[in-house]
Amino acid sequence: MKRIFSFLVSAIGAGFFVLLPVVLIVFIVLETVDILAGLVTPITEMLPIEELGGFAIATVVAFLLVLLTRLLVGMLMKSKLGHSLWHAVENKVFKPLPGYTLVKSLTQRFAGDSLDERFAPAVVTLTEGVETVAFIVETYEDGSRTVMVPFAPTPTLGNIYHVMQWGIDSRELFERK
Repeated sequence: MKRIFSFLVSAIGAGFFVLLPVVLIVFIVLETVDILAGLVTPITEMLPIEELGGFAIATVVAFLLVLLTRLLVGMLMKSKLGHSLWHAVENKVFKPLPGYTLVKSLTQRFAGDSLDERFAPAVVTLTEGVETVAFIVETYEDGSRTVMVPFAPTPTLGNIYHVMQWGIDSRELFERK
């Protein structure tokens, strides 16, 4: 019974962290479209059509503006200048923000862009029969790791542990690379 409960808790935790970046992205896009739709409404009211595909024309224009902005930013990021500029801004503005590095790492890992082990998911055995989902913060030459066990529902906060041994079945998580 303990094994089933432990499995269910681990599965729910893993599902939460897989879905978190998706939910955040969808939420941010929808909020951005909503804000932009309010801004472009005075302009779109002058157009001869009110709806397109069942959506208000202001919403369609706002969504297209979001896509266009992402295209332009993506094209800029492909250039050397844009890439350098972004890293300078990221290091000065975003990295000092609490939780930014964790959320960025989780998002990159979800998208398959992360090559490093930082914030990789792991299963840690805290005591006999007690396992939890954690994120690797640092790996040492002797094979030990510092991990963060997040608090639910706030994955950017948690306890830090230095672990000396692998958790049960966690070796598979690290060998999947």
